[in-house]
This record gives sequence, C-alpha cells and structure tokens, in this order.
Amino acid sequence: GLTRVSLADSEASAQIDPIRNALASTENQLRDREEDRDKLRLVAPRDGTVLPPLLVEKQSDENLHLAKWSGSPLDRENIGAHLMKGTKFCQIGDPNRMEARLYLDQGDVELLKNKVDWPVEIMLNQTADVVYVSTIESVSNDSIKISPTHLSSLHGGDLPTKMDASGVPRPLSTVYEAIVPLPESDPYHRLRIGLVGRAKITTPPRTIWSRLVRYLSKTFNFDL
Repeated sequence: GLTRVSLADSEASAQIDPIRNALASTENQLRDREEDRDKLRLVAPRDGTVLPPLLVEKQSDENLHLAKWSGSPLDRENIGAHLMKGTKFCQIGDPNRMEARLYLDQGDVELLKNKVDWPVEIMLNQTADVVYVSTIESVSNDSIKISPTHLSSLHGGDLPTKMDASGVPRPLSTVYEAIVPLPESDPYHRLRIGLVGRAKITTPPRTIWSRLVRYLSKTFNFDL
C-alpha cells in the first residue's frame, strides 16, 4: 500500500524500508515459535495406546525446597508444570500385553542355567489370592545401575538402595532384571501398570552338597 501511494506522498516512501524490516523480523519470530511448537510435539516410534508412566512421589521436604509436581504429567493439576530433560511423559503400548520385571540377586541368577523358560509364579501384593503363572523370557546380561523408584528401599520398597553423590538411587548389591510376559487376557482383571509383588521361580533340582556349598559361600563371603 505504501508503494502505491509513494508517488504522491514522499513520507510514505520513507516508511517502506522500516516496515519491511519489521515484517521480516516478525516472520523470523513466527518461524522460531513454530519450531518451538514442533519440538513440543511428541511422536512415538510405534502405534499403541497412551499409558501413564510410573507416578512421581510427592516430596516430603517442600518446606526446605521449592515444591515440584508429583503424580503423572498427564494429571490435570500438572498442566503448565516444568518437566526436566529425561522426564518420562507417558508410555506407548498394548494394555492387553503386559510383562513383569523381576529383580534378581546375583547369587540367584546363577541358578538359572540357560536363563529362559523356567516356570514362574507371580503374586501381587494387592491380591494375595491370585497367582499368575508364566515363564522367564529373558534375563539381562548386565546388572541394573539405577533402582526402580517403586521398589527402592528409599521409598518403602524391598530393594536395598542408596543415593549416590549425584542424587541417583543405586542398588546396594548386584541385581539383574528378568522379563516375564503376563497373560494377554487377564481372567482376574487385576493387572495394572506399576503394581508390585513377589515371584517364585522353579529351578532345576540341586543336590544337598551343592546347596551346602552355596550356603557356605554366602555365609563366609567377605572382601579384604
């Protein structure tokens, strides 16, 4: 518009370059905002159902530190909360295909010869009258380095844990993770993400001598 009237109005001609520069600056800001918006768009590597992550427990020392969000990032009360890098926002999967993750002491892992297909009975703490029967699918080759929050002794769990200098919960002993698939059609309708329980693994028969050796090795095991 300024270009059209610039022939008759000299002041309009002088405004063309400043307004053009302002328009270019606004377009650059718009592109930056669109890039920021695209970064906030979470894309899963596979199809599936959005499932909530493990809940973040509420801090007990909010009087000493600034209060942080707790629960799930999907909760309505956490809209607008600041999520640190590495925060698990959600899980993508099939709610009909769940698995149990067993945490085994190093001494117990040695009892699993080929480490797969051993029968497992799982009982949830929430349902003492229900037993899920399955088999071990795999056992990790490397020990876990970080204690799961809901199993850590720091949060009332059974896995002995200590906090290292960087604030990361570490298991006190060498622990391995085993994967056990759960029934796709739960006849009891009790399975939920984040539940805790105990598992009983049926291993090959052992002689009394081998059991005695294993007991003594644990009893007199020490480091110099």
